[in-house]
Amino acid sequence: FQQNCFGPKCRTGVLVGGKVEDAGPDPDCYVEFCKSEEGINSNACNNGHIRLFNVNESESLGPYMARYLGAKFYRGEQYYLQIDSHSEFVHAWDEKLIKMVEDA
Repeated sequence: FQQNCFGPKCRTGVLVGGKVEDAGPDPDCYVEFCKSEEGINSNACNNGHIRLFNVNESESLGPYMARYLGAKFYRGEQYYLQIDSHSEFVHAWDEKLIKMVEDA
């Protein structure tokens, strides 16, 4: 959740699920974030700024279904970005991205 967007108009969706056969279960990123300093300071776990959807590993249908389910987080926001968990962000990434879209 580093450099996440927590402005008054920003929402974050978390789709948890899937399985890697030769690895143990992943930590619950939602729980870990909500316990973190950033999670506590942002109050995002309590104010509706994070939308959470859990998929049981045995019911996971792969990346295509995950993308489809992730798209269900959209609630009419002016801007919508879907990424996977292997992304890193620079400071103020959301403002920079919006400016690039508006400048295009």
